[in-house]
Amino acid sequence: MAAKKTSARKRSTKKTTRKPAAKKPAARKKASSRKPARKAAKKGTARKRATKKTQRSAAPSFTSVSGPFEGKISTPGVLHIASNGKFKATVDAGAVQLDGDFNGRISAKGDVLITKGAKASGAFSARCILIEEGADFDGRCRVRKAA
Repeated sequence: MAAKKTSARKRSTKKTTRKPAAKKPAARKKASSRKPARKAAKKGTARKRATKKTQRSAAPSFTSVSGPFEGKISTPGVLHIASNGKFKATVDAGAVQLDGDFNGRISAKGDVLITKGAKASGAFSARCILIEEGADFDGRCRVRKAA
């Protein structure tokens, strides 16, 4: 009988149970410990209200505006600007009564009345401009002829 040839290397009958490398989970981004910057009001102080920037077309009769305002207002009727606010505006109206702080341009078809305690600066154009005693006025006036 002939002898079987065996190779020098023995084959292992053991099966490998090696698992493929597991995928690493995606690295989580650390939550930023930074919070959005917010200006805190000091105790005992009031926060300043933001001004409204807008364009407003008002009703044809009587309109009253109070509070801080910045923008443009136009109305064919009477516009009353209240005493409790600061205004930076361009106004086109039929008539205007000014009681508060105003900075800007007023163009009225009728009268402009600047009352006692009002502070007005800018360019004013109207048929008649009335400034009461005790009002602060700094600006330019243009009085037009009645049509």
